[in-house]
Amino acid sequence: EKKFLYNDQSKKYTIKLMIKKGQQRFWDGLSIKDYYGLESHDFFRHYTNQSTEELVPFDLRWLKQQKFYLLNHFQKQGYWYVQVSSHTHEYPLTEEEVQTLRNNNATKVFVNWNITPGPQVTFGKLILRGNTKLPFNRIIKDIAFKENDVWDKEKLELSRKKLRNLDIFKQIKIQ
Repeated sequence: EKKFLYNDQSKKYTIKLMIKKGQQRFWDGLSIKDYYGLESHDFFRHYTNQSTEELVPFDLRWLKQQKFYLLNHFQKQGYWYVQVSSHTHEYPLTEEEVQTLRNNNATKVFVNWNITPGPQVTFGKLILRGNTKLPFNRIIKDIAFKENDVWDKEKLELSRKKLRNLDIFKQIKIQ
């Protein structure tokens, strides 16, 4: 809420803002359904360590950071169509915590992550087009991936770079 107050003496306005603090929330930890080993990864240690210390205020930005990490983690493993969703659960504080804070309205937030990886994307069949005196096996030697390997952008770029270094192709198109 805001109010504009006019001061007759100074001929100026003052704005008075009333802010309702809302409910205080504290971090209580996280769980990753069907991927419990992932919770012990270095990235998540930052969040799990905080839940064992004293009460730490919950930060909504952490959900965005965790989701971004999970999406990247699964996409690097070849799951391009991974779906990541979170469900938060709020719990009341213990009697001891209420007395420490002197706040009956505060709660703890626990986050459950649900992951549906979808199909894993792999490399398909390799088809080379063009004429060269270089043996086919020599060209294949410079390809960093094989059919049905999990898709990896770095392997694709490495293959393209090695094929360019052969200096026998007019253009290289990998699709």
